Amino acid sequence: MNALNYLIELARLFAEIQLDAVMIGNAAAFINGAPVTTMDVDFMLKKTDENYRKLAALAQRMNCKFVEVKLTGENYMYQLEHRTEPLRVDFLFVAAGIESFETLKERGTNYLFGEHPLRIASLEDVVKSKRTAGRLKDLAVIPILELTLKEKASGSKSNYLWVKEESVPYGELPKPIRIEEDHDVSMIQYLLSFPPNKRTSFLRIPLPNGGSAI
Repeated sequence: MNALNYLIELARLFAEIQLDAVMIGNAAAFINGAPVTTMDVDFMLKKTDENYRKLAALAQRMNCKFVEVKLTGENYMYQLEHRTEPLRVDFLFVAAGIESFETLKERGTNYLFGEHPLRIASLEDVVKSKRTAGRLKDLAVIPILELTLKEKASGSKSNYLWVKEESVPYGELPKPIRIEEDHDVSMIQYLLSFPPNKRTSFLRIPLPNGGSAI
């Protein structure tokens, strides 16, 4: 599912309530060009009382349930679960492998979604966080994330031919005419050929009988 409209709304609301947060996790990885998917969008922010109040305000403005989830020790995750849409946004004050919010933010990049920016973590920080977390689902995607880093560093060009962009609705990716090559590299090159703020088709939605789908 294309998450573009959700990201535009999040960027607008972050600016409105002055919430300083950095996107992490698989959503950030996809925007960085890695062909991975997710059922939620993760952000890290500083642990302050003011930010807690801002999250509560954000939940109200987004028509979301505000759920506190205890992780380990004094570490909590705050989930905003939309009441009618297939969207969940998770906020963390502490993320595995991340020294501080300031360093995460400094190494990240702003991309415009609509009229407002979202700060996206570097792919290097996403990899470091997932490796430190050590969960099976995190470790499973590290090879494709590292391959993406390699492709970005090499600057190799895509072996795709494209339909004209003006014939494709805004936010949608054109259908490629594929030339045979390694599938993972092919998908990475496909994503990297687009501006980061158009790499938004990463959201999986839950199915009624279990499982999920793009």
